[in-house]
Amino acid sequence: MIEFLEILRLIFSIIIIFFIPGIFCVFILNKSIKNLNLFLIVVFGLSVSFVNLVGLYSYLLAIDFFISCSALFIVALIYVLLKLNKSNIKNILKKTIFQVYNTNTVVLLLIIFISLLIRYSIYVVNNQFIAPIGVDSSTHTFISKLILEKHVIPSNLLPYYPIKSFSYHFGFHSLVALFSWLSGLEITISVIIISLFLSICLLFILGTFITVITNNKVAALFGTMFAGWISIFPFYYLLWGRFTFILGISLLIIIITYILYFIKNDTNFTQKDVIILPLMYIGVFLSHYRATLALVLFLMLLCLILTIKHRKITKHVLVILSTGGTSLLVIFPWFLKVILTYGKNSLSLTPPEFYSLERIGYLKEMYSNYFIACNINTILVLLIFLITSLLVLAKYRDIFISVFLFWFAFLILFSNPYIFNLPFSGYLDTITVVSLSFYPLSLLFGILMKELFNIKSKSKILKKTKIILITIVVLNIVNLMPIVLKSQDYNYVFKDDLEAFKWIENNTKEDQVFLVNFYKSKYFDLLETTDAGAYIPIFTGRRVLPPPLIYGAEETDMDIVLNIKKIYDIYDKKSNSQFIKVLKELNIKYIYIGKRNTGILSKVDYDGKYFSVVYSENGVKILRLKERK
Repeated sequence: MIEFLEILRLIFSIIIIFFIPGIFCVFILNKSIKNLNLFLIVVFGLSVSFVNLVGLYSYLLAIDFFISCSALFIVALIYVLLKLNKSNIKNILKKTIFQVYNTNTVVLLLIIFISLLIRYSIYVVNNQFIAPIGVDSSTHTFISKLILEKHVIPSNLLPYYPIKSFSYHFGFHSLVALFSWLSGLEITISVIIISLFLSICLLFILGTFITVITNNKVAALFGTMFAGWISIFPFYYLLWGRFTFILGISLLIIIITYILYFIKNDTNFTQKDVIILPLMYIGVFLSHYRATLALVLFLMLLCLILTIKHRKITKHVLVILSTGGTSLLVIFPWFLKVILTYGKNSLSLTPPEFYSLERIGYLKEMYSNYFIACNINTILVLLIFLITSLLVLAKYRDIFISVFLFWFAFLILFSNPYIFNLPFSGYLDTITVVSLSFYPLSLLFGILMKELFNIKSKSKILKKTKIILITIVVLNIVNLMPIVLKSQDYNYVFKDDLEAFKWIENNTKEDQVFLVNFYKSKYFDLLETTDAGAYIPIFTGRRVLPPPLIYGAEETDMDIVLNIKKIYDIYDKKSNSQFIKVLKELNIKYIYIGKRNTGILSKVDYDGKYFSVVYSENGVKILRLKERK
């Protein structure tokens, strides 16, 4: 009975966060969206944006974020319930049942359900429901924990990490903290649940986008299947830990879908859209800055094409530009904070190697979209992209699909400042754009499959070809299985680490600082933690060095960063006096080597001259620096 109530509370928390504020916005604006799928994704986008806007202004006004959200939820829920009289409920149910009870929608939901099982299985295979998987996940979990503890967006990450400012996008973190607060679940589990939920919502949003831009549900089905079963991304975002990007591109796709829906149907934006659009723009900005930059480039390109086509500035263009300006005014305090903070460190953010093709090749296992795991399939996908692009441009001459494809091609060039050096070029980096390739590839794959199945022929060969293709697509679910099985490699926190964390809580002072395993990136001036040590502040409240990621996005104590770099330079001589001197300068008394046991500290055999082993169980080791007279 308790478990059932907990599950009910979990579901209620998701509904209240991700849908009620959006329904409230739509109802209070008396906005009619006839397409059910579009209605659902707009409600989702508005809810996320509204909650994050409350987070921003609760920070600026120094008021409790959770109390502010609770007030919003109560008002929204009461208004929605009052608005739903018997006749409205009947109409909504009829409309919902009519639109859901059809073959295409049922198949779409089935595809998404299987995709959820694939994503969920990475935790089943690991048998570790302790912390989210991925290199960035500890940072996102920690920021979420700070919001949960402080009831407001943090202004810095002190004293846990030497980060003097906080101007990072906080949309994902505020949603996780709010969910944890409402559901009563641990923050680590909350990150897992919300990231899984968002990755599945992204597939539904993508399917709606393809339906709107192609006006064909078959294309949407195959496109969603491509993203859910065939392409490494967006699945790999979960293993990478790029949860903020999942949310950012979800809102990006919602906005593009919403705008194209009106323009394609030759319907003017209403005054209500002047409120809806800037609110969703704000949501993108607070969720991910790179997704915001990609959206700005798309809107600029769309406005340019529409102006050229009609030889005048249309009403659609005016609304897009005016709502963009409005959103900037609303978020200006945080935007200014980002501008003033970003890049204060001396660390290089854009070395040429960061944008090199060699780096993409080095990471090809993670960043390529392919069918079954072999090199030839990368070529097949590129051929699909090329053939279908030519098909679209030659046969359809659909201006919106053309704009979309041109926009993505432009992003590839724009993402490398050493190729196409425009203002802000490089801030949307090449790897991020490459990982976004599932977006156009899903569209093109859907169109290609739709065209194939539209060919009417009595030829047995063609019929067999269609059956074979469907079988290949369905069986390509195995394409993701090697990654699921390999996901153990991306796990940072194990049960044995939890036992060590308990020892830390019981045997060390609260102000103790731990040196944790890390490495320096080959292609980036970046220090990155590599095992459960990054989670010590989350589970024990103790401080660690280095932070999970140090690379200059925030204002950092550079003396500490430079000392950490000294450790990297001398790591193969851990017992020497220079190393001990650096540790003392950083006030580090303990070294933590986690169960994962990767990074520079795992290569050293510590003698008893400088260190004593105070904990060693099942591959987890904690060493204490001896106090010498």
